[in-house]
Amino acid sequence: MKEKTKKGVNIALGILTALIVAFTVCMLVFTVVSVATTRGNASLFGYKAYIVQSDSMSGVFDAGDVIVAKTPGDVTALNEGDIITFISEDPDSFGAIVTHKIRSVEKRGGETLYHTYGVANGFDDLTPVPAGNVLGVYEFRIAELGNFFAFIRTPTGYVVLILLPFVLLIALNIGRLVKSIKQYRSEKRAEREAAAAEQKRENERIAEQARADREEVERLREELRRLKERPDREGGPNDSEQ
Repeated sequence: MKEKTKKGVNIALGILTALIVAFTVCMLVFTVVSVATTRGNASLFGYKAYIVQSDSMSGVFDAGDVIVAKTPGDVTALNEGDIITFISEDPDSFGAIVTHKIRSVEKRGGETLYHTYGVANGFDDLTPVPAGNVLGVYEFRIAELGNFFAFIRTPTGYVVLILLPFVLLIALNIGRLVKSIKQYRSEKRAEREAAAAEQKRENERIAEQARADREEVERLREELRRLKERPDREGGPNDSEQ
């Protein structure tokens, strides 16, 4: 019963360790992704993820969501109604990454321009978006994931979601190492005790064999002495008859 309990505890510790490792790795990946998405650099097979910072597109996605946009094959072939992610040239948000809906498409001097707006308020952006500023076309959102990324980047989030699991993982492995060392020492001590007991039994066997050998030698000596005395007793009467 004790052995089964010990085995169960070891299995549970192994599962817990694996879960902590997986969780810690996921949190590290999420941290890297969150930093990359903030900068607009994360890309996988043409897909990019962005954290929504405002509610200008509320009803489609909200602040705190993560949206995924796909790089279009031809940035000049987008249509009215498409939701695009682009680098803004508005004076009040110059250089920011914005995701708005295309209201209309304009061709001006061989250049394609997109007039965009936020669906929450319906107001057009001040500056049209050059096709070259388009980063991707909106595909889908992951609700609230941006808030989770934001929490990870805070000191509290880092401690709770990354540091503590990492420390717990180290503590578990130190505990297992200490347990392994104790078990190793216990096994070695048991081996020494078993070897000592075996040596004691061997010494006792040798001593017993030596005692038996001495007794046998004494028996043989006694037998030899008797054999020597017997002719003397048998020869005495013959001499007196002559």
